[in-house]
Amino acid sequence: SVKIRKYAAFYRKGRMETLSDDARVKYLLMAAEAGADIVDLMGDFFNPTPGELSVDDGSITRQKTLVRDIQARGAKALMSSHVLAYRPLVDAVALFRAHEARGVDISKGVFSCNTPAELNESLKTTAVLHDTLKVPFIHICGGDLGKFVQRYQTILLGGCITFARLDENDVQPSVAQLRDYFDCH
Repeated sequence: SVKIRKYAAFYRKGRMETLSDDARVKYLLMAAEAGADIVDLMGDFFNPTPGELSVDDGSITRQKTLVRDIQARGAKALMSSHVLAYRPLVDAVALFRAHEARGVDISKGVFSCNTPAELNESLKTTAVLHDTLKVPFIHICGGDLGKFVQRYQTILLGGCITFARLDENDVQPSVAQLRDYFDCH
């Protein structure tokens, strides 16, 4: 049998964009208490930053406390940074290590790759993460080659999750596309 996993996230977008991070925390902790398996917290919680990774010491301290609070409620703490742009291997790996240093159970970075050179660097990044990161990771890319190559390859190279939709859209592959790819590889 397949266990259905409950994944809770509360990003700053849509009609709830103006809600404070402190208010978001209350909902994420409620989700953990209600049985969420994974609670996704943004890497720039308490200090919104381009690239979604706080470097402010006070925010980082609060994030570490939030991670422990999520874990104390029985959920895995996942930290995500939606960079949504290309980053070379060194910069991408540094982001995942920053998440890991905050005590999370899973680290998630979302980048972009549009050229063969960016795809090659992305695949190297996944391999380095697989070999060196101590926590499971989700390394995914949008962009022309992210959607149709990297999001498939990351699972084959050691990423723990990729994302798909039932129907095709502009960012994520469809479930059918993923199944076809994995059937061939």
